[in-house]
Amino acid sequence: MTIINPDHRSTTRPSTGQLAERDSAMPWCERCGTDEFLIYEDFVPARVSAEGRDLIPASVSYSCSVCGSFNGHQVPPMWSPPHWFWYS
Repeated sequence: MTIINPDHRSTTRPSTGQLAERDSAMPWCERCGTDEFLIYEDFVPARVSAEGRDLIPASVSYSCSVCGSFNGHQVPPMWSPPHWFWYS
């Protein structure tokens, strides 16, 4: 599922525009210096391992609709892409 952020603004942190204040665990385009144009390709929420002992971190992969760069990494457990929801 691909979700494009139609609001073109972050819903997870203040929009300061300053790299020094951003959380490095959050999705961000290093080339463009913003998260406004991200397309979220895949998101897996935090979950408990099959053994029930370990928490597997949430992860996301995304690309930038402006420059085309692609990235993916772990994100904080309670984070989810803007406007992302699960179908049952």
